[in-house]
Amino acid sequence: WVDWERYSARQDARMALGGFVGTATFEGDLAPFVPFLRLGEIVHLGKGISFGLGKYHVAAYEV
Repeated sequence: WVDWERYSARQDARMALGGFVGTATFEGDLAPFVPFLRLGEIVHLGKGISFGLGKYHVAAYEV
């Protein structure tokens, strides 16, 4: 988890933002989810996407 802040001029206050940073590994048949995972790579996820948050990358590894 990484916390950071930004200043909101409209609210005249600091806004706390934060999120998970790291790696996740999934196993099994993920084929039904691949289109959604790829879409998420493009549009990003979460409430902070307008600040550049919610970005992730999908990599496939064969064992």
